[in-house]
Amino acid sequence: MKQARQTDSADSRFELEVLCGLDPRRFAIPPGETIIGSSPACQFSLAHPSVSPTHCRLERKAGVCSIEDAGSTTKTFVNARPVAEKHRLANGDIVHLGTVCLRFMTGESSARSAKLPSMIANGRIATEITLAGSGITIGRDVDCDVILPSPAVSRKHARIEVAAAGATVVATNDNGDCLVNGRHFDRHQFVFGDQLTLGPYRFEYDGNVLRLIPSEVGANLVANEISVVCNGHRMIDRISLHIEPNEFVGIIGPTGAGKSTLLHALSGLRPADTGSVLFNGNDLYANVERYRREFGWVPQEDIVHKDLTVADALLFAAKLRLPRGTPAREMARLVNQTAARLSIADKMTGLVGALSGGETKKVSVAVELLCRPHILFLDEPTSGLDPGAESRLMELLRQLADGGCTVVCTTHTMQSLYLLDRVIVLSEGEAIFSGPPELAQEFFGVREMAGIFSRIEERSATEWRRAFESIHAALPGGSATVKSEPLSTRRKVTAFQPAVIFARAWTAWSTDWRNFAILLSQPVLIGLLLALAVSGTADDSALKLFFVSVATLWFGCSNGAQQIIGELPIYRRERMAGLHRSSYFFAKWLFLSVITLIQSALLFAVTRFVGAGVTGALDWQLVGLAVMALVATGLGLAISAVARSVTQAVLLVPLLIIPQIVLSGFTVPASEMKPMILKVSEYVPSFQLQRTMDTSLIWGKVINAQTLEQHLQAVQNLNITGQAAVGTVFDRPDQGLRALFIQGCWAVVVYVFAFVVLGFKEREY
Repeated sequence: MKQARQTDSADSRFELEVLCGLDPRRFAIPPGETIIGSSPACQFSLAHPSVSPTHCRLERKAGVCSIEDAGSTTKTFVNARPVAEKHRLANGDIVHLGTVCLRFMTGESSARSAKLPSMIANGRIATEITLAGSGITIGRDVDCDVILPSPAVSRKHARIEVAAAGATVVATNDNGDCLVNGRHFDRHQFVFGDQLTLGPYRFEYDGNVLRLIPSEVGANLVANEISVVCNGHRMIDRISLHIEPNEFVGIIGPTGAGKSTLLHALSGLRPADTGSVLFNGNDLYANVERYRREFGWVPQEDIVHKDLTVADALLFAAKLRLPRGTPAREMARLVNQTAARLSIADKMTGLVGALSGGETKKVSVAVELLCRPHILFLDEPTSGLDPGAESRLMELLRQLADGGCTVVCTTHTMQSLYLLDRVIVLSEGEAIFSGPPELAQEFFGVREMAGIFSRIEERSATEWRRAFESIHAALPGGSATVKSEPLSTRRKVTAFQPAVIFARAWTAWSTDWRNFAILLSQPVLIGLLLALAVSGTADDSALKLFFVSVATLWFGCSNGAQQIIGELPIYRRERMAGLHRSSYFFAKWLFLSVITLIQSALLFAVTRFVGAGVTGALDWQLVGLAVMALVATGLGLAISAVARSVTQAVLLVPLLIIPQIVLSGFTVPASEMKPMILKVSEYVPSFQLQRTMDTSLIWGKVINAQTLEQHLQAVQNLNITGQAAVGTVFDRPDQGLRALFIQGCWAVVVYVFAFVVLGFKEREY
């Protein structure tokens, strides 16, 4: 190829790069007309048998570059389409001259910043392969459905067969460079998250399409002088680390050394106060939201609902984490494959709560593997396991690293450290060693890894760190040059999360028939007791309605009080995976409100229609109880968000209910309350519900001696005496509507309060 003439400084803005067919080269396109062909007389000479002597013409004029065929025998193609007339080139266009492939670029910066190799699908530059039709051919030839212009790709490299059951890839070349998840194959049916490698091209299957992704597998993680300070105490101090892709790294050290704190800082869960963390060359803390789906996180607590079967736990996790539109068959295939990979396929129909500690931990790991993370963080994954389960879990993590996932975990397991690629030893918040396990034994002068802990106590952390730094450059991984990689290209999870959370809550609740028994028996038994015990009194309807109101308040508070605090670790992890707080909280509130409404309705029905029954306007009573159910559920969730433990939540319920009983205006009539107490009571939900019930009892009744005798307290509470003449029908809704309005305001206030408190709670690690 002849050197292009340089006529001005703008020449570098228009370039052609040889991708395949000839040795890789790049040349600038000068202004004016340029002839390309195999003839030495051409300005750009491409000595290849498939290129005609005068193959095509380039014209650069007024900042635009165009191409047209010059009567070649094999034609000129742009993005797999033949050029019939002059065609304007755009940045990244792929030009085929015979079997020689060129890429057109505008600007050196564009060429340097391109991280994904060029691909042509359906005649245009693409980053996805849509899996439609009966079959798709992939290769270097211009007549392939998907063209990968690289000399490392065969003319006909692979074929994808699409059927109702899914997509299958078939290797059609004999070069042995067709890989799925790093392994050679002849034929493979895709499962969500599979990575297909064809020469320099890497694709990821998301259930619908194959997306072109960077060729790097695993994750490169670099920490630069990170420190974390908590309550004036430096938890970790100026730690610098470099973790290579696909490494299995263990963090060990005495209790309180800062292991979990370091793991939180490396994962972005709790960013370091100073220093930086780079994920594949990009600032993790500045892009933590975009990297959510790249990470897997297994905390010390179990992150699966114990009331679900293993299959349901994995399926709901898949629905929350996989992109909306992922076919159900793909989710099911992924769940089954993941379970088989972790040897829990035979446990799929059993409840998570019935599993052993090691099996439960495997389910937690399986949940994280569903979205195929590039890096997996685990905090003490072997804690509480017997030695056999401990060893098997560590071997599983070793296999995950070998399969293309970077694994970082804190651990106290000494007998399995030989499985690690790197061990990081912490003491007093400082990293005093980072390297292979065998070199750790040599550095600390011990025969067994367990002896490291006693050796650490002999010197201060600073002394150990200085000793390590003196030999740091000689250790593998002691220094790193990080290349900047593109930000995550994974699709965001766009599933309608409230529906998934609601369905999961219902599935977990309905697993045990005793939940139904309690739901139905509680209100029925209480209602029957009221019907039998409260009878023949002067104002028995008012007393029954009061008990129904208190029970509704109790149902809602009890139902919600343990919900958030009881599954806080699960919620925190799902927030990292992309769950919206608003979706989670709304679904919880809606589900529990439905349960509370059912209980309240059953109790009211038994109380109203059994025995002497309850009189009064039915519509006022039903609306009042319904609004109280929403308020009570919100109060229960607020308790759960505020509480630090389940025990605290249980203890807070009566502390919230008893004052409302006292201030309701029934146990102590409003007319007998002190003015200050009455002023406070008027803004208590139970007081306003009592006003609604009072309204229902005398609604439509004539104010006379009989009404005063039967409903004296209601008349006094509503302050009707003196306002309405004897013989007037009571039909003024103002106090009842005001009471419902204040109750509705309470429902909104407690909802917002609990939602805001949950936002603070999720960040408390």
